[in-house]
Amino acid sequence: MVGAIALLAIAVALPTRAVASDGVNLTGLSVGDGIVWHATNPFFVQWDPNPKGYPSVVHFAVRGPHGEVLSTGADPEIWNATKPQVPPSPGIYRFEAWNVNTGSGESGPPVSIPLYFDNERPPSVAVRAPAWVAPGTTIPVQILHPTAPPPLSGIYGYAVSID
Repeated sequence: MVGAIALLAIAVALPTRAVASDGVNLTGLSVGDGIVWHATNPFFVQWDPNPKGYPSVVHFAVRGPHGEVLSTGADPEIWNATKPQVPPSPGIYRFEAWNVNTGSGESGPPVSIPLYFDNERPPSVAVRAPAWVAPGTTIPVQILHPTAPPPLSGIYGYAVSID
């Protein structure tokens, strides 16, 4: 009895991906690290599997910031995931995917998710301090915010260390 309760507790605690795709409508499209800004390629994109034995293959495209198709692909091995890359230029790209019935050739409706990419460093800060101070004197230090605009992601990131 105790063993059965332990197995039930483990089964409840383990995360599972629901099989929600019906073979026509693709579901569960997600980016591995979430819909957040990434500074590196590739992205990891996954979706819910189609029902076993259903004659469909997931097709996908990566679209540029203006909707242009940058790359396409398919998942005939049924990995239910791929690692798309975007150009090394900051922007908001889109990953679009849809099911295609291998028998009839009909396509299900496309679904998409944004891919936020920004590999630019935030601008530097300036530190202003006197060139020389007497021993035992308080040292006035000013940290000046960057004068350049932030990168596309809007992320400012800097640290200052004074020894």
